[in-house]
Amino acid sequence: MPLDNQALDALSGSALALDIYCWLAHRLHRIEGRPVTLHWRSLREQFAQEYQGKNPDKDFKKKFIPALRNVQMVYPDAKVKRVNGGLLLIASPALYP
Repeated sequence: MPLDNQALDALSGSALALDIYCWLAHRLHRIEGRPVTLHWRSLREQFAQEYQGKNPDKDFKKKFIPALRNVQMVYPDAKVKRVNGGLLLIASPALYP
């Protein structure tokens, strides 16, 4: 899966943002039909299992949302919406057709 080198450079200061970018580049163009809802717990388990304690999903979300915003700045065609309890992933065009 080809990635945009300028996007990778722009996100290079955040391992989480790089992970999100690669994940969305791989995942969004493979969605067929209905959008996919992912809950914060599932996302935390995929990206940051180290978040533990009193409210790990909330703590993870505080880090994930800004990283996602940065990814969306370099990947504007990524159709990702925040919904109650998680994210909605909507079929999006591949980075390179």
